[in-house]
Amino acid sequence: MNQSNVINTFRRTETKYRITQKQMEQLLQSAGNRLKEDQYFQYTVHNIYMDTRDNAMIIHCLEHPEYKEKLRLRTYGSPSEDTPVYLELKKKYEGVTAKRRTSMSLRDAAQFCMNGCFSGSDQISQELASAIALYHPIPKIFAAYDRLSYAGKFDSDLRMTFDTNLRYRSDHIDLSFHGNEKEYLKNGEVLLEIKAEERYPLWLVSLLQRLQIRPSSFSKYGAIYKQELSEQLKDHRVFAQEPVFESNVGYESGRSVLHV
Repeated sequence: MNQSNVINTFRRTETKYRITQKQMEQLLQSAGNRLKEDQYFQYTVHNIYMDTRDNAMIIHCLEHPEYKEKLRLRTYGSPSEDTPVYLELKKKYEGVTAKRRTSMSLRDAAQFCMNGCFSGSDQISQELASAIALYHPIPKIFAAYDRLSYAGKFDSDLRMTFDTNLRYRSDHIDLSFHGNEKEYLKNGEVLLEIKAEERYPLWLVSLLQRLQIRPSSFSKYGAIYKQELSEQLKDHRVFAQEPVFESNVGYESGRSVLHV
């Protein structure tokens, strides 16, 4: 994925739907030429979700407030030394999502995870720095998923993404490491997200009704948090103890490492 043209700010509504593989195929077939492959069509998203030491951000989000925000590091595909890493602040108020993000090197991302070091003089950087000063976030969860992305052919503000193979780790939180992930979406389940600046076109509303595709309140980080918390409570463990981030070292049992 060419990341040089990735949008750093936007404001739009985003609605999620948990659907089957069959519903996905029916939706794409019925939409026909109303949809086209997006400029960035097929790729894998890697995320590190950041939170306070006591998970205050995600706990607040799960209470379904009018306003909520999340902080994450993201790459498209496995990062290398030269791959941009995006620090993102995602805000949601009364159903409308606004995103602010800036790019940094993998090394700078590691420094950020270790000590919260972040600099920048532009408006986006200042907003991110304010959130960091408020929350003092640390890495909590690594999550990855495979994405297909479509755009409206005649509706320029419409975008639809289909995410599959959602997997995660609550230890060894590393953007470039592969292995030891737990599966979340099972039995071919697909997470559909429809994003639009305005209302859905009528053809899409009709199609969703016909295929019995209904909105689902779903947050990847929130769902993973609840599943991991449930599993750890059964084992009498504490969720997401503060991870350790080090440079140029390998994995050590019970510790999290971000390679640079």
